[in-house]
Amino acid sequence: MKIIAHGGYSAKYKENTLRSYLEAIKLLPDVLEIDLCLSSDGIVLCTHSKTAREKYGVDVENLNYESFKDLIDENGDILISRFEDIIEKINTFKGKLMFDLKQDSLGLVDKALEIVKLK
Repeated sequence: MKIIAHGGYSAKYKENTLRSYLEAIKLLPDVLEIDLCLSSDGIVLCTHSKTAREKYGVDVENLNYESFKDLIDENGDILISRFEDIIEKINTFKGKLMFDLKQDSLGLVDKALEIVKLK
């Protein structure tokens, strides 16, 4: 049996946020599931593009990262983070990462793997 933290600790925190991942790591899951998509300027993001559009009013696929990088919730959590920033801050996690690619893009796969290799 494997324990997968879907979007981090999404039962208690907003999915795909740094807080959600950090809190999930404390529970020692085998796998962290991360939703990934690309902004219009090619930044790999931790978010579900549909959620970003429906909940936050942000169309990440058609906007550059600078236009929504400061979108935060009432707890001060950044709602749409750069994947690179998340990877840097969860570097103590020893389990596996599982990517849920929210766009049909080989470029997204290549960029995500490159970020993980750099850390």
